Amino acid sequence: MVPAWGSQSFTADGFVEEWLGPKHLGVKALATQHLLGISYFKSVTEEEIVVEWQQMASHGRRVDGEDFASPMCKIGETSDGRSWMQQTFAKVEGAWKVRVIRPGSCIIRGILDILGDPMKERIRGRR
Repeated sequence: MVPAWGSQSFTADGFVEEWLGPKHLGVKALATQHLLGISYFKSVTEEEIVVEWQQMASHGRRVDGEDFASPMCKIGETSDGRSWMQQTFAKVEGAWKVRVIRPGSCIIRGILDILGDPMKERIRGRR
């Protein structure tokens, strides 16, 4: 999705730390909701499953000076994205594990500034 990122590998804890950290989705002012829908099983074998998903992500930047922890916190700016994602699951020692997450094309509408400077610059490079 972002060619400059290349292929990245993470441990489970490393993935959570990176993507929920303060440079990505862990921005305190960011309210977000991701919806997955219409799964398509591209291939299924005894050792591997490949599935594609449609995605919709809605983001909002909470208004400065508000209580970010409150569910009633005012949202000042919004941005919505739509894309698809392909996940490959592999059987490892009898258990299914995520092997690859491949994001697809992305359409973003709204104010990109809500994602914070590092993410905003990466997404703008994709337009």
